[in-house]
Amino acid sequence: MSDKIQFEELKETISKTKEKFDNYITLEKKQLEKLQNQTQEIPKTLQKKEEEITQQQNEIKEIQNQYLLKQKQMENETNRIEQKIKELEQKNQKKQDKFIQINQEIEQFQQQIDNQKKIIEQKKQNLDHFISKMNKEIELYTNYLGLEFERVQNDRLRFIFRKIDPKDHNKTFSFTVYIDQYSQYKVEECTPLVDNLKPLISNLNKTNDLSKFTKEIRKKFRILVSDF
Repeated sequence: MSDKIQFEELKETISKTKEKFDNYITLEKKQLEKLQNQTQEIPKTLQKKEEEITQQQNEIKEIQNQYLLKQKQMENETNRIEQKIKELEQKNQKKQDKFIQINQEIEQFQQQIDNQKKIIEQKKQNLDHFISKMNKEIELYTNYLGLEFERVQNDRLRFIFRKIDPKDHNKTFSFTVYIDQYSQYKVEECTPLVDNLKPLISNLNKTNDLSKFTKEIRKKFRILVSDF
């Protein structure tokens, strides 16, 4: 009887132990299945994460490209503006240099004009002095040398000679002199034309001696008459 009771107790104990073991195995299976499911989800999750990371990388790369492009555009624009500023500075410097040059040329030209005016004024004074001197002796020149003076167009003086041709004392010989814009004596007309007139005019401009020039021309006229 006692053995039977012990057997039943053992059997019950084994049954309980088996139930616990089965419960444990069932729980472990469930956990294993859950772990397996989670493990299966990992590649998908990883792939999704990789896709997200790739997308983020692409976005970052696009932002970087846009930044680089913008930076390049800004550099180009900065270079263009700097070049434009440089060109404007060069143009402005050229204008300043040209302005200085023009002012210097104006000053030089004005100085030349002033000098020419002084020379012309001096020569006019010499001419007026010569006329004044000739006027004092005009009676002598008219009566004995047959020389007269005539103003032509206000700025020219005509020298008229008579009593040169012994055959005709009233025959006239003349030349007209004036001062040009370069303060040089010029002979506008000489009637009749004498030889070597240009050297005489050149010497007149060197010596400024109009009286001597007049005498030389008169000698030339007398030579012309003596040649006939």
